[in-house]
Amino acid sequence: MTAPSTLPANAPAFCAGMFHFGESWPDFAEYGRSAAIAAGHKAIPHPAAKAAVYQTLLMADALRYCTLQVCAAKSSGHPGGFASSVEAYAALVMLGHTNIVTEVGHHAPGFYSAMFLDSSLEDMGIRDMNDMMARFREQHGLLGHLSGAIPGLLAPAGPLGQGQHFAMAGAEPSANHLSRSAAMSAERTEASMRLAISARLNSAFSRRERARSSASLSGSR
Repeated sequence: MTAPSTLPANAPAFCAGMFHFGESWPDFAEYGRSAAIAAGHKAIPHPAAKAAVYQTLLMADALRYCTLQVCAAKSSGHPGGFASSVEAYAALVMLGHTNIVTEVGHHAPGFYSAMFLDSSLEDMGIRDMNDMMARFREQHGLLGHLSGAIPGLLAPAGPLGQGQHFAMAGAEPSANHLSRSAAMSAERTEASMRLAISARLNSAFSRRERARSSASLSGSR
């Protein structure tokens, strides 16, 4: 492991244990001087506001960094899946969506990083990156796959697709709730499946006919 960098004087206490600190982003003084989500609010007021966009990217960068470092701490874990989707996760959070469901167990390091950054993990004594690294992938800490027992997480995820059930329950799917786009998507999926099945049947039929023709030619020799 790389030795941790000296903690900058203006860094929050939760940063203790982080290995690398870069220079401030360009225009931070303008777009990062105050929180895009105002005190007492749960979402940004306008998604096109420059400060909101800028801070969404900052959050994504922080999520990616924490995910990579916590996996490196134990030389274990799968950082790539979540790290490649942090912009989407950060955007959802900034828009006020915090109950985000996944069925990918390997996203655990990223979701733990999100719960770390929003301070949810303080309820289990994880207050800085040193605590985060020490408790990651430990029996009485942050397990390899997501657990609903972790503060801030409402549902587990694993290889059996549990996340789908929680997402469906949360979305209340029914004929009355399906949007037009969702219905169109379902129709297209069904049509694609019919085409795929038809193609496979045609392929199987062609193979069978070729086999019969080959047998017939062999018999006539």
